[in-house]
This record gives sequence, structure tokens and C-alpha cells, in this order.
Amino acid sequence: MSGDSGIMLVNAPNNPQGGSYKIWQIMRLRQSSKGLVIVGENPTDVDTNKANNTYVTDNFLIAVRPDRLTTFLNISVNPDNSIVESPVNANFKGYPQIGIKMESSSSQNTEVRIKEVNKDSPAAKADLRPGDIIRSVNGTTVKNSSDVRYQIISSLLFSTVKFEINRGGKNISIEVSPECCVTQEQLNQEQSASPASPASP
Repeated sequence: MSGDSGIMLVNAPNNPQGGSYKIWQIMRLRQSSKGLVIVGENPTDVDTNKANNTYVTDNFLIAVRPDRLTTFLNISVNPDNSIVESPVNANFKGYPQIGIKMESSSSQNTEVRIKEVNKDSPAAKADLRPGDIIRSVNGTTVKNSSDVRYQIISSLLFSTVKFEINRGGKNISIEVSPECCVTQEQLNQEQSASPASPASP
């Protein structure tokens, strides 16, 4: 891999015809609510150089959140065939964020209104605005800031999160790419606040 992406070559069985075929796919390093993951994209047949619509992309969890006690090892094979194992120190930086503050916009606490949009944040780049009412995130209806926050922190870094909003009586779809990161401490502070208090994923 180079930076946050690379290419993986897979030799896949060609059942029921027998034999095998080769697939290459782009692999990207992402961060999710579970930890660091490598996500496969665009599986392509090596022989035809065409997209393979039947191959399911590969995904790997490579580092978990610090509250899960798991040890990861980097295994290397030397020229003399000796094996060297060294621990991998995973650093969990936090959860995806888009840079907004929200508040309840009704006495029944059934609507979520954007109160602030941080300058140069993913939300600002996507043209989310103060006053927008969030109706749903990734197809899931939201009724409070906790619903919105959960959808954001459960997404992958730099993936696409789809917001359905109401702006001045007009329904609009906006796609936002979350960036790094909001810490667990910040989330705890937000969750301990009252429902009517602003929250910033």
C-alpha cells in the first residue's frame, strides 16, 4: 500500500467450471466505529480488464478500538526462512466527524436542526447550512441529535454519507464525506448533555 490505498490481487476459484481466475481490486485504509479497516473497491478481472460484478470485495479489520484487548502481529519471513513476529501498535484517533452542531427544533424533540457549521469542515464543503433540518441520514429517519451522531460515527472515513434535509420548505439531498476525528471523550461530553443542548459530531 502507498499512503491510504493500494492494490490486492486475488486468485479466486472458478466454480462450478473448475480452475481459477484472478481479480485485482483497489484497497483503501479507512476508520470506522469498530476500528481501522481495509476496504476493497472496484473488483476487476485481470484477463479482461473489465469490472467483475459477481465478485464480493474483500474487507479486513486490522486494528480495533482501545477498549477491545486484541494484539496484532506483523509477520515477516527472512531469506533463511526464519519467521519474525513484531507487534503492531494501533493508534485509534477517534470517530468520523463532519463539523456541525445540532439542536432540537421542536418542543417534542422530533426534529434536528443544524445550529452551526464549522468553517472548512466536511459539512461546509458539502454546503450544509445553519437552519437546515435533517430528516434522514443514509436512508435512516432521525429524530434527535443522537440519531444523527450515531450514523456519522458509524460511517467510514472519507466515505459518502447521504443527508436528506429540509431547507426553507424545500427537500434537498446532500452527500458529505466525514473526516477525522472526534474523540471518545468528546462523545461522552455530548452524550451527557441534555437532549436540547447542542451536539457536535
